[in-house]
Amino acid sequence: MKTRILLTILSILVFTGCGLSPSLDDSDDKYWQKYLENDAKVQEISFMLSASTKDLKKTEIGDYLGYADIKNVRPNGIYTREKIGEIYSFGVDNQSLIIINLNNNKSMNFNDKSDIDTMKTLKKIKFYAIGGGMIETIVYSAKEPVCKVFNEGKKVDARSVTNYYLGDEEDMFATIINAKIGQNENEIKSLKYEFFINERDLEDIKKSATSKDFKNDVIEKDILKQRRILENILCLK
Repeated sequence: MKTRILLTILSILVFTGCGLSPSLDDSDDKYWQKYLENDAKVQEISFMLSASTKDLKKTEIGDYLGYADIKNVRPNGIYTREKIGEIYSFGVDNQSLIIINLNNNKSMNFNDKSDIDTMKTLKKIKFYAIGGGMIETIVYSAKEPVCKVFNEGKKVDARSVTNYYLGDEEDMFATIINAKIGQNENEIKSLKYEFFINERDLEDIKKSATSKDFKNDVIEKDILKQRRILENILCLK
């Protein structure tokens, strides 16, 4: 069953499922989702939707949806929330995003001209993409402003961690990719996997996730998507 679920990922690199769920009760752990952050550490994330967010599928690009928190657990077991940033709509099929200015670790307002202008000057930008059974973080970086380098036709560094969730259970795996992203050419420098799968399904999932088909049909498309994020969102002229 898990193998069939995994194989469906081969055809969906658009984000349409595993999207945002309203987290209204801090005492209810069902709204916390385990994921691997960009630093390859396991975290838990929760999404707090705005009261005005009615139907995610009917939102338009740039619509404010709410915000995301991560869980900080104290030694006594009590946890606190740490805000990651504001969530905005991609405008298509339950897709959503968060953009972080890594100069000050603050979330950027997708509708604020000043923030958009600032975005184009940053040498390091973090992008969250949420939905379609996936949570992905991408850190773009360059010695000069990322958008300047990219728009000049040069390559920028991109480190991405993509979490793939298998059905409604806790099983997941993640790809950790270091790549060079350019307007006309992309290059994967390294690719690693982390698996959080029950022993019964682990062998089958590993075999499928590390297959040539998965690399060609999912990972290569993900790298192209990372380029489109630069072209159409972060560095749009």
